[in-house]
Amino acid sequence: MVEIYAFLKSKRLSEQKISDILRQINEHRVILLAFEPEFLVEALPMVKKGWKMGDAIHLNTMLKNKISIIVTDDRHFEGVDGITRIDLLNV
Repeated sequence: MVEIYAFLKSKRLSEQKISDILRQINEHRVILLAFEPEFLVEALPMVKKGWKMGDAIHLNTMLKNKISIIVTDDRHFEGVDGITRIDLLNV
């Protein structure tokens, strides 16, 4: 949750809005997954296609864990087959 709080804080949201978003994340039982080194290696071809490394790692993590929904403000996840994006700033 610390990483999510730091991200939201960087968006200059009010503490009340941040609190509301964190509460909703908690209510939806969001969990953080461990980073596996092979996700980095598998992300490299996606980076060559124009993906940011972090986004490629996130997508690979999702696919490996059979996750089809991502909460993010990153719109390019909308174009990925089998992935549903929920805008973090509009929850």
